[in-house]
Amino acid sequence: MAGIKLELTGDWDKAQMCFNRLSTQMRPTFVAQILSDGEFVVQKMKGYFDSNNWAPNAPNTIRLKGHSKVGIETGGMRDSIAVREGGGVGDFSILVGPDPSYQQILIWFEGGTTRQPPRPLIEPTFEEVKDVLKSNWKELMQRFVMG
Repeated sequence: MAGIKLELTGDWDKAQMCFNRLSTQMRPTFVAQILSDGEFVVQKMKGYFDSNNWAPNAPNTIRLKGHSKVGIETGGMRDSIAVREGGGVGDFSILVGPDPSYQQILIWFEGGTTRQPPRPLIEPTFEEVKDVLKSNWKELMQRFVMG
């Protein structure tokens, strides 16, 4: 088997400077797109509460709550769904979803319990937004590459 020999030629210091400059120019645009996409996901996720298309509450639950709205006790979890910076690896990342204090309730919503059918937020939101997000980033990258 023949070995592969790789020889680097050219001004690699100049290339590194160009890549650093391009990175500096791209960062604000990328951060803006990430935040915009995050807000788009927030609105879609909140829409599941607003549409109320989940399985109805049991009659006893309706009696105890005094209303039939599914997933709405105080509105706290829905209202806490937001874009939060941080939580990932790298220079910039976001988290989208309810406040961490609602983590257990979100798990019960997503998968259901022995007393409640599933009322998913994450999976249907992902399915609804994934093509739009891919398109947004494809267009963004094309703008940078094509000029």
